[in-house]
Amino acid sequence: MSVYGGIEGGGTKTVIQLFDDKHQLIVEDQGEGTNLWSVGIEEVVRRIHDLLVKARFSANIEEPLLSLGLTLSGAEQEAANARVIELLKEKCGHLSATFHLWTDTYGPIYSACPSGGVVLIAGTGSNCVLLKPDGKMVCCGGWGHMMGDEGSAYDITHTALKRVFDQKQNFMQEGRSESVEYLDKAMQEFYKVNDCKDMLDHLYKNFSKNLYAGFAVKVAEGATKGDEACVAVFAEVASRLAYHLVAIDAAVPEELASNLHIVCEGSVWKSWDHIKPAFVETLKKCKNIKKITLVRLVGSAAIGAAFLGAKYSSLSFNIDFSSTTTTLDTLEL
Repeated sequence: MSVYGGIEGGGTKTVIQLFDDKHQLIVEDQGEGTNLWSVGIEEVVRRIHDLLVKARFSANIEEPLLSLGLTLSGAEQEAANARVIELLKEKCGHLSATFHLWTDTYGPIYSACPSGGVVLIAGTGSNCVLLKPDGKMVCCGGWGHMMGDEGSAYDITHTALKRVFDQKQNFMQEGRSESVEYLDKAMQEFYKVNDCKDMLDHLYKNFSKNLYAGFAVKVAEGATKGDEACVAVFAEVASRLAYHLVAIDAAVPEELASNLHIVCEGSVWKSWDHIKPAFVETLKKCKNIKKITLVRLVGSAAIGAAFLGAKYSSLSFNIDFSSTTTTLDTLEL
């Protein structure tokens, strides 16, 4: 049986999908995150190897895959990507005939609109890429939490906790009347600490981006309950998320600007009701884009990775793109 593979690797989890010669999904599995910079190249390759072995065993596949496409978080640097491919060929060469690697923005956009559109990732981190009809790309973001990640779960957590720390010391409180009582209590419960000083261990020695960003769920819960500080946090973060689109606005071709499709990838989009007001307000700064259709993938972006892997292996892999997304919202600008 001819089998194609695709892997979508994020900071928190990695999804593998295998497809048969009729391009039907035969197995899906998931494992730990595979961000090249936070995990390390060797460990990423080990995790991919284990996931591939497990998926092949589940599908009772003995022959090598025809192709394996990978779209991984942090796969932005050519030299690092080349090293990943080199190690994959060494350790997994008997498992797949070919390996092709791209950054994680490629998976969603090639799962939904390979002829042109935008992917706006707002998960643990954030990133934005415009794919033009001619295949050229324009990027904004993707720098990680030290230099970016605006609009991400990390950003939500950082903005919320900063409010707690600042209010406790009366720092820069002009224009801020919202109580941080809910956020303070939620912080103590989530991180199992008694006060801000106890947070230092989480912020430095034992910092985990995934754990840190996970607090965004509690901020979302607070916003749903109407907590004013949580609502204000989402307004700040939503505006920064929208600025990715403001940044690429001038680069959007006319044929896309009339109704730009945006693939919304990442768990932050689950809080669209909290994001929408400030997001829409910031988008008014766009001069070129006239309308946007926000879509969410029905399944994993691993199908887009499989599509790319086959394409760059000179193989045919057909996707019914009408079935890969659902519409989140449509906005006239």
